[in-house]
Parts: sequence; structure tokens; C-alpha cells
Amino acid sequence: MKRLFPLIFLVACGGETKAPHPGGAIVHVLFDERHGLAGGEAVRFHDFEVGRVERVGIASARVRATLSLDPEVASQLTRDSTFSVESDGARTYLLAHVFDPEAGKLEAGGTLEGVDSGLELGLRQAGSEASQVLSRIGSSALVEEAKESSRALRERLSRLAVELEKLGRSEEARKLRDQIEKLVGAESRN
Repeated sequence: MKRLFPLIFLVACGGETKAPHPGGAIVHVLFDERHGLAGGEAVRFHDFEVGRVERVGIASARVRATLSLDPEVASQLTRDSTFSVESDGARTYLLAHVFDPEAGKLEAGGTLEGVDSGLELGLRQAGSEASQVLSRIGSSALVEEAKESSRALRERLSRLAVELEKLGRSEEARKLRDQIEKLVGAESRN
């Protein structure tokens, strides 16, 4: 019987380390920061071991985590999937997110962009949802309404970036502006 895995799973970092997942599908995840990842951590999904973090290194001036995953789980990842770093205080986790299961599948050995903050994750999700809505709308009046809503969202996010700068959180403001630019690029492709 074939097991179906939901599209969100945890990559547990820390705790007991088991043998590598034999024949696992390789997936790379890029982060701006290391977040305490060291390699050897178990990859889990609903308390089932589905692989492990094989190694953590540097690639193109970024941190790259190389995962070996159960091929069935890896086949559910799309090119717009992402990983966020979560912590419960004692352990750190990578949480995989698939925003659009209909998006193009991640190729074998592919690389995903990780997110370094909850703000970044929220922006990615909002951008993906906005792109999906715009691509499914048929009426020009609805398209204009959606574009106006999108412009209003971009303006609010831009004001938030200014506020982050005022609070001395320049790096988060830069990332927010980068996400706004990605959102604008996704809209122009639709």
C-alpha cells in the first residue's frame, strides 16, 4: 500500500541521530544564516523518520543544508516550496511548506530557498496566493480589483519596511523589500 504524505513535514534538528536514509532523494536548501544546523539531524514527518540532514556547508556565500529524503516525500516538493527554521526552545526544526501543489515539481537534486524569519515566510505565502488568484481570475473587472488589492498590500508592506528601518532592523527591512520585488515580478508574469 502506497503511503501518502501531507505537504508539510518537519525536519528535526537535534536529538537522536540514526543511519542515513538509504537511496534517499537529495534536496538542497539555502539560508542566509546557519540557525544552528550542523548535519546528521533526523528528517521527520509526523514522527516518522523520512531522511536526514546529510551536511551543512557554504554555497555561493550562503548556508546550504543538504537533505536526504524518502523519494516519495521529496516527490511532493515543488519549485516554490520553502523551509522555515522553527524552534521550541530545546530543539530546532526545519518546516517544509508547499504553497501550490500544482506548481512545477522540484527536480532531483534541486535547490530550494529557505526563509530566515516568520515575516519572510508570510510574504512568500501571500505572494504565492496572490499569484494563484490572479492566474485563475477570468474577468477583467476582477483582475483590476485584484491588482488594486495587490498594490494596496505592496504599499502597506513598504510602510512596514520603513518602520523596521526606524526600529534598527535593517536586515529584516531589506528582506521585506526583496520579497515585495518578488511579488511584483510574480504579478507581472501573470
